[in-house]
Amino acid sequence: MAYATLEQLLDYMNKKTPTPDEEVALLGYLDAATLNIDRVLNRWHAGAEYFAAAATATTRQFVARGSTSLLIDDCISITAVESRSVGGDWEPWGAGDYLAARGGGRHVQFDALPYNVLLVNPSGSRRCFPGTQFGASYPNVRVTARWGFSASPPADIQAACIEQAARWFKRAQSAMSDTLADSETGLLMYVKALDPDIERKLSHGRYYRPALGG
Repeated sequence: MAYATLEQLLDYMNKKTPTPDEEVALLGYLDAATLNIDRVLNRWHAGAEYFAAAATATTRQFVARGSTSLLIDDCISITAVESRSVGGDWEPWGAGDYLAARGGGRHVQFDALPYNVLLVNPSGSRRCFPGTQFGASYPNVRVTARWGFSASPPADIQAACIEQAARWFKRAQSAMSDTLADSETGLLMYVKALDPDIERKLSHGRYYRPALGG
């Protein structure tokens, strides 16, 4: 689902009656802007939009290493937690065996979304998450949750989607020209890969996740 609706985009553009072809194009630009936002922020995951968590919970797998905490992907609710040993079957954890929180290390919040860490509940029946053997990394914990930052996009993310989609549509109408003339100043403005004000919304919103690895 795109981070903004066609009606919101039309209102922003002050466009009342688009043609069927224009409507198809605008919907495509909304989808593309949504995908671009997730990829730029390093938040992309196949089949899921980061800022619009799906209503139905799905399962993802993680590697635990025998500690009392486990970092997971951002989510807004957790339905089930399971673990397994090498070659074993998945065993469900009780709701009282784990705590969902946000943060890391010694600094966690239990009343803030999205959650990104699971902690072993000292009052539960588990002492730690399973560990790996022989240094191998394999999925030994799986979590069923509504993955994402929020149930609906924050205002700045929605605005970024609308504005980028509108600009792509306008540029397509001018044959995708990468330069535009300012009639008042006579200057040529070169279109950047990501419009500066949209990039500012994403960076100042602190949504970026650093890329890891090579």
